[in-house]
Amino acid sequence: PEVTFGGPPAPWFYWGTLAWSPDGQQLAMAFGHAVEVRDPSNGKPRHFLGHEQGLDQIAFSPDGRWLACAESGGDLKLWDV
Repeated sequence: PEVTFGGPPAPWFYWGTLAWSPDGQQLAMAFGHAVEVRDPSNGKPRHFLGHEQGLDQIAFSPDGRWLACAESGGDLKLWDV
């Protein structure tokens, strides 16, 4: 099914990077200094993860339990999602 995540974004708003969990049950979307993890079946947020720096890359672990977030300053944070 198609899922809509709200109305059209503001001109300054963009998703930096996206990552699907291996089982397809979570979609992580990085933007600015934050990551939002949503349930793709209904679009509802599950987690909102704040960061001090901008995000370059995000990726789920093979079992889908962890989300790795690489910050622009070189730090790597792991979240138990």
